[in-house]
Amino acid sequence: ANNVLRDCVAKDIGVDGFDIRPEGTNTRLENCLALRCDGEGIENSATGVELVDCVSKQNRLDLANDGTLDLVDIAFVTGGANVAPEVD
Repeated sequence: ANNVLRDCVAKDIGVDGFDIRPEGTNTRLENCLALRCDGEGIENSATGVELVDCVSKQNRLDLANDGTLDLVDIAFVTGGANVAPEVD
């Protein structure tokens, strides 16, 4: 809880770039980049997650939001992905 991930890069991995699970409540992502991940660039299954100046680029899905997410200056770039950015 109350974790901060800053200036992190998830690149060319076979799963979600950043998978925020329920035990990660109040996790904050700042200036993070998810690039070319097979799953979602940022998947939120928790609540209270804040994304600040993050980029989700060329992922199979750009964003899957299963909880409450605060988005500030976020860029979602599909870069040829088959699926449009998703917030559910």
